[in-house]
Amino acid sequence: MTSKIKKNIFIITIITITLVSLIYCSKNTFIINDDLPYSFFHRTDIRITNIKQVIGNQISDYKNISPRVFIHFIAQYLLIYGKKLWSIINPVIIILTALIMTKIIKISSKKDNYNLSILLTISLFLSMITYKKIIYWVAGSVNYVWTSVYLLFLIYIYLKKGYSNKKIINLLLILSISILHEYLLVFSIIFVITNYIINAYKQKKIIMSDIIYIIPLIISYIFLLKAPSSQIRINLSSTWNNMTIIEKLLTSIPEVSRNFIFNSNKNNYIIIFYIICLLIYFIKSKLKYKSIIIFITILLTIISIVTDNGWLYFILSLLLLISSIYYLLKTSKNKLIPVLISMYGIVFSMVITPEYNNYRSNYVVYLFLIVLSIIIIYDSINKQTLKKTIPIFTIFFIILIANEIYSYTIIGNIHKERINNINNCINTNCEVLKIKKIPLKYEFYHMDINSPQDKNYFAYDSFINYYHLDKNIQIIYYK
Repeated sequence: MTSKIKKNIFIITIITITLVSLIYCSKNTFIINDDLPYSFFHRTDIRITNIKQVIGNQISDYKNISPRVFIHFIAQYLLIYGKKLWSIINPVIIILTALIMTKIIKISSKKDNYNLSILLTISLFLSMITYKKIIYWVAGSVNYVWTSVYLLFLIYIYLKKGYSNKKIINLLLILSISILHEYLLVFSIIFVITNYIINAYKQKKIIMSDIIYIIPLIISYIFLLKAPSSQIRINLSSTWNNMTIIEKLLTSIPEVSRNFIFNSNKNNYIIIFYIICLLIYFIKSKLKYKSIIIFITILLTIISIVTDNGWLYFILSLLLLISSIYYLLKTSKNKLIPVLISMYGIVFSMVITPEYNNYRSNYVVYLFLIVLSIIIIYDSINKQTLKKTIPIFTIFFIILIANEIYSYTIIGNIHKERINNINNCINTNCEVLKIKKIPLKYEFYHMDINSPQDKNYFAYDSFINYYHLDKNIQIIYYK
């Protein structure tokens, strides 16, 4: 064993355990939701089996279903192989995400502890219960987990080297990220504009050469938001479209804020962890008005949670933004400010859409806040104390991994029983298919855990076709 491997044996062990566990858990999940219709050519009963069909599907989907054709090309190609190929690649993408996050931490902190960084990053990722149904869902993971790793990689490049000296490279990079997904377009617009304003302020002049970066943003805007499929989706929301802008904001802002701080199901504690880290920093600092900041933050957090008031969550969100920018300025981490503001843009851009209750795109925001939390910890606690916390967080990591394996073993065993029932039903030409119900406590561990139950399920026909069932079959769930 080389000295380099010995030195990094702890990190290698954590990564290996995580990778193997995630592959095991992924193999215990099943095809559901969008994965069902995406498995078929033009949503008929013909399974997609080659790239030519995938391309044909995306041309059609761009007009009728979704403009995210680059992402859905990947998702539909993976679905040719069911969940076999995805079950290997997705865990690798997650590990890559964690490694990039630790790289961002390293270049943003002078006191980083790599063992603690990887341990905290993976542990906090595993604690995001709300997002497991997205992480373990083919279409959802490609839309958010896979795009997030690319965004984080570009953020790392930006933090390390800034904009490239070659304008063409910058243009291509901005286009490559902004054209993939609506939330990435929002991030890109705010990031480019914020950087432009900061640089123009520093140079005390209008920077004509940087205005060119608006071009890829316009291209992406037209491609994504002016697509025929986008217009169809917009026109479907008649109630929302009939509301005034004030009515829309009064409706959406409280919900978006509530989902940002806690998520509607109270199964996400990343913001609470971030608040605690910020408070530790202010307590340890020698800032003049730290007592006032600490008191207001604690009071507002408690009142918001107790009352579950969306507007108080909104005020708390703004307070956290201001406090975070103040921290970044005080610690000379100015480059992280445009990133933070752009992340907030992802969250609150939802207030102008009819899907304001959808907080899937917040996934990458929480990843960034995990990074920022660890950076704050390094700025607030000395190295010796940090080393002493490693055993504690190792136990935390083991508990989370054990919970992951246990939960997906339960789901996997039930899925195997379902498959046996489906096969027996096909062999006996039964009229009633009995499917075992997954306990509701695993609702956040898998997308649509107990669907479909009837023809009202949007992917019912695709479910029937996927498992070659009789179209007149009756489905009954049992405990």
